[in-house]
Amino acid sequence: MIEVQARIFDPTSASIDGYTVTLRPEDPTVYSAILRHARTRAREEQQRIQLIAHDLTRGQHDTLHIDPDGTIQQHPAAAAAPAAAASPPPAPGAPPPAQTHSPVSVPPLHDFVRPVTPAPARGWRKLVHTLTRGTINPGPSPDEQRHRDLLDAVRTRATRAEVIATICLKGGIGKTSTTAGVGLTLARHRGDRIIALDANPDAGDLYERTCPGTPPATLTDLAARAGDVASMTDLARYAGIADRLSVIAGDQEPTISESLSADDFVTALRAVQHYYNVVMVDCGTGVTHPSMVGILSNARHVIIAGGYAVSGARRAESTLRWLAANGYQHLARTAVVVLTQTTAVSNIVDTAAIENTLAQLSATVIRVPHDQAVADGTTISLDRLQSATTDSYLQIAASIARNFQ
Repeated sequence: MIEVQARIFDPTSASIDGYTVTLRPEDPTVYSAILRHARTRAREEQQRIQLIAHDLTRGQHDTLHIDPDGTIQQHPAAAAAPAAAASPPPAPGAPPPAQTHSPVSVPPLHDFVRPVTPAPARGWRKLVHTLTRGTINPGPSPDEQRHRDLLDAVRTRATRAEVIATICLKGGIGKTSTTAGVGLTLARHRGDRIIALDANPDAGDLYERTCPGTPPATLTDLAARAGDVASMTDLARYAGIADRLSVIAGDQEPTISESLSADDFVTALRAVQHYYNVVMVDCGTGVTHPSMVGILSNARHVIIAGGYAVSGARRAESTLRWLAANGYQHLARTAVVVLTQTTAVSNIVDTAAIENTLAQLSATVIRVPHDQAVADGTTISLDRLQSATTDSYLQIAASIARNFQ
């Protein structure tokens, strides 16, 4: 018996014993080409071939036996069925049990579906595809494919309530705008429910930046009456809606918002988690505020807001180091640092050093370009933002969602 090793790298490329498999017109898929090669060798060598096919696209492998006549059989070890319970011996004089023969099942190496090139949705590629009614399909461009990959990541299934906290030791560097932009992005591209909570004790303006009108209630109100929430309808009385993003405002009276304790936040969070898959929390600048214990103890992901000004970069670095030194190493290790460019960057600022330093302390660093629609401080709408800005928010959302479980 001759052992042959095949490796499938993608729907159109593979190798056999290190040699590239060449597809012919009669090969509908790369798997068919592998079988053709194996059958040819078995016939020429007049020996049985043991084909071990490692499908790297699916993380699995199959073992088949191919006879010189082209017959394909499953490997005996793989085909062996679980041992059945022993049958009692036949009674004296009884005829012997009938012998049954089950045909050997041959597991397919493929799913019999031809690889289909996605239709392009942008630019000249879409034009060519449309004008030729699909006869010519150049496929998506690298940039479009990257965008599709980001969307796939954003749509990663959440099997538990995911809490994302946006924090920093400094205000005015894009914390609330990042919470709004990422929250709106998740809400637009995911099919589940997304909510953002304003837990900033310093009169946060998340609701003002996302929803029109006066908030129906606040996070403090929800914490005080969480026991009365028994349905989505009950909870809706506390939230506004921006696009598909639900938002619960923070109190504008400092004496009230400052009184929000860790237990109060957890009480409100538990009420929200019954009905929402993803919860974003816009935090204040004080990581030692009582409510932060409740926030960070329940957060599974953090976004660190920073900027290219020296003070903003230092505060982002300090926040990461504080997390690592105070029992939140897991949050620092998977943190996404967002550097929002609010104005022109001074020539004396070493932007590369900022990015490299923060990248060593976190999972990734993503830049949000200056966008007047964000800098104006008015209501944030994805449709009003520059494409580069919405792309940055999509990158942030994808980086977070890849870690959903």
